[in-house]
Amino acid sequence: MRETTRPTIYSTMKYWGKKPHNIWGNYIKKYCPKNGIVLDPFVGSGMTYFESIKNNRRPITIDINPISDMSIRCLTKRNIDTDKLTLITKKIIDKISKEDYYIKEYKYKCDSCGEKIEIYNYKINGKSTITYKCHKCNMIVTKEITDYKETNYIIDKWVPTKKLSDIASISDSFLKRIESDNISYLWTNRNLKILSEIFDLILKIDDDTIKELLVFAFLQCLHLTSRMCVPRDDKSNRPLSTSWGRPAYMLSKKTFEQNPLLAFEKAVFNSTGILKAIDSSKEYLGEKIAVDGRHILGSSNEVLDTLDSSFIDLVITDPPYGDLIQYGDLSEVWVSWLEHYNESYKINHNKEIIINKNKNINYYKEELTNTFNSVNRVLKEEGFFILTFNSNKKEDWESLFYAIKNSNFRINKFIMQKNRRSSEANVKAKEGIAITDYYLICQKGNWTTEHIEDFLNNWRIEI
Repeated sequence: MRETTRPTIYSTMKYWGKKPHNIWGNYIKKYCPKNGIVLDPFVGSGMTYFESIKNNRRPITIDINPISDMSIRCLTKRNIDTDKLTLITKKIIDKISKEDYYIKEYKYKCDSCGEKIEIYNYKINGKSTITYKCHKCNMIVTKEITDYKETNYIIDKWVPTKKLSDIASISDSFLKRIESDNISYLWTNRNLKILSEIFDLILKIDDDTIKELLVFAFLQCLHLTSRMCVPRDDKSNRPLSTSWGRPAYMLSKKTFEQNPLLAFEKAVFNSTGILKAIDSSKEYLGEKIAVDGRHILGSSNEVLDTLDSSFIDLVITDPPYGDLIQYGDLSEVWVSWLEHYNESYKINHNKEIIINKNKNINYYKEELTNTFNSVNRVLKEEGFFILTFNSNKKEDWESLFYAIKNSNFRINKFIMQKNRRSSEANVKAKEGIAITDYYLICQKGNWTTEHIEDFLNNWRIEI
């Protein structure tokens, strides 16, 4: 089966390593009976939750990351007053756009016609430039600036102050380069000022549903307005946009500083914004969600211990791949703000199953084994356990095989899936077998090395 184009429900919030939704959904249909129960102990972006509902299966999903909870809650909301959401958003945009600090930093006059326009971004890429779009001239203009000096604004609204040095995957060289241990330094002073003002206005909204949806939209613009973004190549012909392309905290000599107010506006109204995502959810999952689903915020091991035995029809999951992507650490870009909205939205990094400077491969292997043992307990005797994996480190694969073997599963099939697009995992793991995804179809039973030997033979050939 080939990967198809993602609906907007899967494009609105960034998350690393998203799998092809239609392939994921096909596995759910094939290996779980209609109205059966699907479990995912590492749900990440929420795909298992959504695909189970789409295919009339009942999801139970778990993740330690509050981004999963926020995504599932917001993208399954119904009976939303979208006119009210639109009106409130426009009021926020109108208020910020009239503030002196915004006018000074992001208002400009078109050099050709004199029309008042907004600066889309500041770039440093060999030279310092601004880029703006004039609708009257129908032109996108990038102009060099030589006399600009950023104002140091007093920020009197709440901003995150989490210590960067508490984030395990952040290097000493990054801390030295950013010249601060405060996570708020991921944004320039002017962008932090604007973001703090937008966030403050959102938190003052009386309507809890609209407040939550706009917090969700706000999260989507945080990474795109940070100092970690870089200009796209000129050949891309996309001078107005950028991305946080690699799963790491990084600062480059080339910088792209995006207008936070325009980023927020896009996060609500653009083709991948929250309004389009709500429409996509209704179209994809149904105007009325007919299937009962349950998502639980917490560590997989602790939550699984609370579940009954032998009642799950299918477990399908995409577990952490060793140290390849530091999901919890990277999510602090959003969660450091999100926990001010909801104090329960904090990541317990101590319980995340990952390899980093504080957790070695033995920790990873044993915790993965504990999770798989709990999966075995809750899964029906004839049920299936499907997982996908991606790493170019042999020890990661050996840890996975150890966990499967020591939780009394056997591998029935080993399927290689070539993807249409590279995920962040694929970008980071460029070599050998890690340039694609592998699906392991497992059931309860005695361990056999049949498929493992074939796999390791392929490994030797490719590496």
